[in-house]
Amino acid sequence: MAAKGHLHAPDLPLLAAQPLVIKLHIAGAVAALLIGAMLMTLRKGVTFHRTAGWLWVGAMSLVAGSSIFITGINGDHWSFIHLFTGWTLIALPIAVIAARRHVVKTHRRFMMGLFYGGLVINGFIAFIPGRTMWNVFFA
Repeated sequence: MAAKGHLHAPDLPLLAAQPLVIKLHIAGAVAALLIGAMLMTLRKGVTFHRTAGWLWVGAMSLVAGSSIFITGINGDHWSFIHLFTGWTLIALPIAVIAARRHVVKTHRRFMMGLFYGGLVINGFIAFIPGRTMWNVFFA
């Protein structure tokens, strides 16, 4: 598909035609982005933060877990992006353990690193011309 480069209504049939693993990956990423943005702007340590935090951990786990089965950039092999997968699967439990032990500084650093590194940076990578998300919104 040619990269025209102008924003248009999302190409939902293109999105619907993607394999289930891609759909799960996108759904998890969108959920994690929205929940994560809320968590970073609202009050910390309250019941809502803890509950939404577990939802965020679940969404991030879905994103990382599904990405193991996505190899389109590099043929049938993993690419450099999968370094984020490994990091996410290591950092999520560390951040959760830190929260449970009330080590707030460690919890904050890991969670913010996962949000910005795992979601925001990879979100930009997802919109590189020629990739699925670029084609859905711009091609």
